[in-house]
Amino acid sequence: MVLASTFGFSSSATPAANKTALQNAINAAYDVELPDDGNEVSFEGPITLRPGTRLRGAGATASRIRCTTDLAFVYHAPNGLTLYEAPELDNFGLVCAASGIQLNDPDASFVETGENLGQSYIMRPRFRRLSLLGTSISIEGSFGINLNKCFSAVIDQCTIERFERGYWGRGSDFETITNRTRILDCDTLIHTEKVDSFGSGMLIDGADLLVPTRTFIKSSNRHLMVRDSYLEKQNGARLAGPVLDIEHNYITSFERNRFEVPYTDGTAQGTTLICPDFLKVQGEGALFEFVGNTSLSFAWGAVDWNGGNGSLYLHDTYVRQKIAVRDNRQALPVPFVTEDSPPLRNEYRDLWVLSPSTSGLITANYATSCRVIDGAFVLPALASFGSLLHFRDADRPASGTVVIRVLAKASVAGQLLHVQPQNFGGSGPATSFALTTGYQWYTLSPSGSFTDLAIYLWNDDTGNGGTAHVKQIVVERA
Repeated sequence: MVLASTFGFSSSATPAANKTALQNAINAAYDVELPDDGNEVSFEGPITLRPGTRLRGAGATASRIRCTTDLAFVYHAPNGLTLYEAPELDNFGLVCAASGIQLNDPDASFVETGENLGQSYIMRPRFRRLSLLGTSISIEGSFGINLNKCFSAVIDQCTIERFERGYWGRGSDFETITNRTRILDCDTLIHTEKVDSFGSGMLIDGADLLVPTRTFIKSSNRHLMVRDSYLEKQNGARLAGPVLDIEHNYITSFERNRFEVPYTDGTAQGTTLICPDFLKVQGEGALFEFVGNTSLSFAWGAVDWNGGNGSLYLHDTYVRQKIAVRDNRQALPVPFVTEDSPPLRNEYRDLWVLSPSTSGLITANYATSCRVIDGAFVLPALASFGSLLHFRDADRPASGTVVIRVLAKASVAGQLLHVQPQNFGGSGPATSFALTTGYQWYTLSPSGSFTDLAIYLWNDDTGNGGTAHVKQIVVERA
């Protein structure tokens, strides 16, 4: 361990001299202690950290340093496949003219195959009890902490304040912001993004996220988890973007968070918009979970799910998309909610209900991906069997003599929907229904008895050219 002051790092030295002093201290030892006399020390950046460096102070007030240039601390790993141990920064205050700490280059290559390998992984960065203070959120491109192609980073008990982006993670895996880390007064508080296959497993656990000007969390992370955190903005200027701006790629989960982000202010009229856009979701994933979130203030704002185009029912050929939204402060208008399946029993059934929320439902789309909007399957008008959907309860097959009721509507009056019940793997006649523009029940009483009922629906009415919306299929024993 060395003292930075031994190398001339001092409040009485010039910023240029302090840059040389601190860099020499870091080059000389892996464990460097900052001055703890409470005097602010100014230095020019960037200071280049080394793998395994530990730079620590005696608290945000006792060890307070100020960077007078655009970036304070940096480490860029060489290109290749070597795993480099990250620096650790612990227990000091840093005031930034622009940006704070950067590991790896956000604009460099992330490639890990072929001859032209990109930058190497940086492993296990640790930031504990840091206080990072920017100059202004209007400094374009500024950030508190920026991690690129890092693995298993932890930001613990830190404060990050007054940057364009408080935390910015790009192509990093298993980052964690935890233990009452507070990020506040930034344009965007947290921005985590994927780069090709890099960027998954982001955990925000027990964080305090306060008063951004644009958005709280912007994410294209492939597996985002936000739990037991506080997100608050109850007054002041209108939020410029959505509270949550999510590109949904694989798994997105919000659990037990407090969202004090009301649509309007708390006046009797409630005319001042505060956070009018609550949730924006773009893209498709395997699981979207929003469970047990609450607030003590006015209602949350609007939800935009793929610009009103709903969601794909299947994530891919083998995985059905699941949306779990329950036990929240208010209902959210998501495309559909997947219900838990009841336990399987060998019992005689009289009723089957098939809808987007039926967890055990197996659905196949043989030509075009099926979307769900407002809790209804949407079948576009496509020639032949281009919009064919197949419904079957494989866990507990419908059997016997049945009556089939279909709750449906169309975007154009008179649009034809074809319904064909048959034994799975067999054949049967189809019935056509001319739909109205409002939801109605349409009843079909097929002849004969079934052992494993499969129901096929399609919309090939290209003459009318409208979409058919199927909200529910009920099968009853006759």
